[in-house]
Amino acid sequence: MKITNSEYCLIIKSLRREKESKTIFADVLEIRNLISRLKKEYDDIAERNISEGMTADEEEIYPSRLHTEYGGEPIGDKEVE
Repeated sequence: MKITNSEYCLIIKSLRREKESKTIFADVLEIRNLISRLKKEYDDIAERNISEGMTADEEEIYPSRLHTEYGGEPIGDKEVE
């Protein structure tokens, strides 16, 4: 199953909202770790997609831009949540 740029964005936004609602520090850490792992997975998939080549349409839909906010604008420094 391929996750699209917009789906990655939705997942990350949802996790951030969930993190803000948590009061137990262990839950917050677990969500931060998950967000970090998802960002790493996105970049790994984007690297693979770039090296294998994609059509212009695929580039707009699937991970193809490194160090961005899931296909959006560059996020610059990739600091951990």
